[in-house]
Amino acid sequence: MKDQRRATVCVEVNRISTSLVVIVAAAASLCYGLMKADRIPRGAGVLLSECYVWQRSWDGAVKDAVRTVPEAVRGLAPLCSEIAWRGENATVAWPDVDLEALGSSGRPVSAVLRVGPRVPTEQATVEVCKVAVEVLGKLRAGKVEPVELQIDFDCAESQLAGYRALLARLRRAVAPLPVRPTVLPSWLSRREFLKLARECGAYVLQVHATAVPRIDGAETTLCDTEDARRWVEQAGKLGVPFRVALPTYTYRVAFAQGGKLLGIEAEGEPRAWPEGTVMRAFRPDAAKLAALIGDWNRDRPGCLTGLLWYRLPVATDSQNWRWPTLSAVMQGREPSRGVRVEKSGVSPTDLVVFNHGEAEMALPDRIVVKASTAVDGADGVGGYRSEASENSVVYFRDESLAPARIPPGARHSIGWLRAGSEMQIQILQP
Repeated sequence: MKDQRRATVCVEVNRISTSLVVIVAAAASLCYGLMKADRIPRGAGVLLSECYVWQRSWDGAVKDAVRTVPEAVRGLAPLCSEIAWRGENATVAWPDVDLEALGSSGRPVSAVLRVGPRVPTEQATVEVCKVAVEVLGKLRAGKVEPVELQIDFDCAESQLAGYRALLARLRRAVAPLPVRPTVLPSWLSRREFLKLARECGAYVLQVHATAVPRIDGAETTLCDTEDARRWVEQAGKLGVPFRVALPTYTYRVAFAQGGKLLGIEAEGEPRAWPEGTVMRAFRPDAAKLAALIGDWNRDRPGCLTGLLWYRLPVATDSQNWRWPTLSAVMQGREPSRGVRVEKSGVSPTDLVVFNHGEAEMALPDRIVVKASTAVDGADGVGGYRSEASENSVVYFRDESLAPARIPPGARHSIGWLRAGSEMQIQILQP
């Protein structure tokens, strides 16, 4: 009887042990499956860069910039048309794109159609398709054959199903040319977006200007690189090829005294705002963006295929990076920084701030000049005022008069003084 009980216990133990093995194996399999599902193909190597050409008026400076685009820029994406809505009616603007300059650049061209906020109704769909066909006709008449049509449509998340239908109609209207929508990070988690992205085959993920600016926001909130990093990983899990749109521009934002947003200036001349308006500038952080690009060049989701920079540097565009800055960031290298004061002439001696680095710099708040002999007169220019003592002069920047920043390679006059030729100059940055 004792042996029989022992045998029964052994059988039960074996059964329990077998069950535990099965459970552990199943759990391990599940964990491996989850890990495998979360693991996405990775890529490495230098990402190809393209540039938007967003100017509505192609003056000589824009044409020159397009014709002489550096070799590192592998494509251009000009704004070809823009649709705004007045009630049910569409208003279409046509930037004067210079097709000769565009063609002479030798770069692949992505035609861009910008569409303002609108519910994607049947009427809106018909209008968008009509304008898209006209855009392509204008380009081809000028012997420019685009490689794709990009559509930048301010669509509400709740309307993505309607936008998906609009894009399907648009693809049929311009076939066989690919249609690539510009999308916002908030769309990535929407089920309807995955269907939209798969049907389009690829898209452009915009990671700048994704939030309403605040009067108390940090200067660099135009593009938060940690957010951009997270959004790119999220997009990578969808498995659909995409490019990332990154900023090179500064925008000026007007706020009322209480913080209410009055308007945004992203390009062109400053507007006239009511008295008491608070102006803030929001700009990309070149050093942080360079670090981000460097990281992506070493490791990134495999379906991240390239970068689109907004916008092409133009010599007369004061609200945008210059080529030295963009070139360094495109390489994943932090732009070099440095300003110095240069002097010319003797009694009077003219003083000029020169930016000899690659990054845009803030003009110095104060510049102290100590002369070897007594100072016999001095004055500030270019938004600087001077205070002279026996053998020194301090130049103070008046923020209400002087431009706050100086681009790479630029010079800015600050003043003059009469004194001996031997001088010691000290720059005090803000």
